[in-house]
Amino acid sequence: MHSCECEVDNWLCTDCGVDTQDIGEYYMVTDSCWKKAGDVDGMLCVGCIEKRLGRRLTARNFTSCPLNWSNAIVPYHCSERLCSRMHSNAKGKWATISRIVVDKALFHGEPELFESLTLLPVEVLRESLYL
Repeated sequence: MHSCECEVDNWLCTDCGVDTQDIGEYYMVTDSCWKKAGDVDGMLCVGCIEKRLGRRLTARNFTSCPLNWSNAIVPYHCSERLCSRMHSNAKGKWATISRIVVDKALFHGEPELFESLTLLPVEVLRESLYL
């Protein structure tokens, strides 16, 4: 989970056993955050990583990688809990860049920006916004 180039064989949270894919809680945090959580070899749901850290995740804890960009930009792509952590600062990088990317992709004919950041086709964004 701490590297953008990972293949997941098991989506179950290492601590509580919840399927992180089913609940929309797959993400990548910074290496330092992951190490503070115990450098787990597997997945952690938001609740379990926060329990290990002894605090809530904030926008700064998430790396800039396609998985996190798709979580931040595409509505309903991740759980409400994960989205609230990624957008914990309304003026933070995720909220600001999300608005810019959506605007450029949908209204200024620049879908490649969305696609390069999220590795998803722009149709995913249009469908999630019912456009």
